[in-house]
Amino acid sequence: KGKFPSTKAEDYWNTKPFVVPHKYRRVEQHPDVIAYPGAVEDIEADFKAHKSHLQGVNKVDEDRLVYVAVTRAEKLVIASSHWWGPTQSTPRHPSEFLETLKKFATNDVEWQPAPEKGAKNPQFETAVDPMWPARVSDEVINQLHAQAGFVVLNNSADLSLNDNELATVASWDSDIEALLKQVTVAQANERIVRLPRSLSASQVMQLQQDEQAFLRTLVRPMPRQPSAAADRGTAFHAWVENFYGQRGLFDIDTLPGSSDTEIYSDDDLGKLKAAFTSGVFAARTPHDLETPFALVVGARTWRGRIDAVFAGSIEDPSDSTRWTVIDWKTGTPGSANPLQLHIYRNAWAQIMGVDVMQVDAAFYFVGDGVIESLSEVLDVEGLSDLI
Repeated sequence: KGKFPSTKAEDYWNTKPFVVPHKYRRVEQHPDVIAYPGAVEDIEADFKAHKSHLQGVNKVDEDRLVYVAVTRAEKLVIASSHWWGPTQSTPRHPSEFLETLKKFATNDVEWQPAPEKGAKNPQFETAVDPMWPARVSDEVINQLHAQAGFVVLNNSADLSLNDNELATVASWDSDIEALLKQVTVAQANERIVRLPRSLSASQVMQLQQDEQAFLRTLVRPMPRQPSAAADRGTAFHAWVENFYGQRGLFDIDTLPGSSDTEIYSDDDLGKLKAAFTSGVFAARTPHDLETPFALVVGARTWRGRIDAVFAGSIEDPSDSTRWTVIDWKTGTPGSANPLQLHIYRNAWAQIMGVDVMQVDAAFYFVGDGVIESLSEVLDVEGLSDLI
């Protein structure tokens, strides 16, 4: 605690003369003395606020660092800490990062209790340096032989050890057992992965298409590479909303069109806009755009956004008993996963409180002007059987 994440304000030029103030970092010459027209108490208040801001900036950097440290590990993350540093007269407390990791540990956590109030740092006492290993339990020796083929050179128990020495040896036994557990975990060929209680529609489709690949992303999440094509997909969906004169609010994680990676150039984007303007849906007025939903399927919630919903059926817009769910596609016909439409169809039926049979669903491939409708109907129970 206080070390990682650190609570210090780095780059604090007010007390570190060698640090260039942020304000002047792009200027070759900066003054040694900064004139400040306010009263002394105003200066102190501003300096305090500046330091608090820098602490927040430093915390973000520390968050990034621990995120990278944890997510780069392919099989095993080991996190440890200590109550006593080599020179501390008072015990240290666990880092908030360690507290968080403790909640998600996959094996038993050996969490030592806090030292009693007024306890002294044991490292200040006379150092004990007995020959290792003075004593190793038979169980640990057998495990060493069985798992790693280690040869124990000294198996004689030194019964003359005092209490401090016995405690030190006991800590060695504990460390050895912990290491052996880690070896066992590292050598395991299988890993139990718990699915989240809430899944996006994209995650559900990934799970259906390649279960192992999806589970690996849960175990070891990786940053997503920026994509100019996906940015154009988002821009196209935003343009469609403007075309209809509607703009909805959405979270950055669920930007509409972010999965459309087929718009390779600005010229392609322009052609799609022109194709949409002359297409079949340009003359129809949508009932709703970018509709968020949370569909309960079994014990989980599937969430997402429906591109567009129109009153009526695909063939007959005047049919007041039906609805049409449309998902804009920028790729080629036949490239979309029908599961997406099944999810959207059930979600809209749930939102409107109607039977799923009253909801049509189709992909509209804008560039080709092609409509691909679902050939079958799956209710929520049918969706649950797919996953």
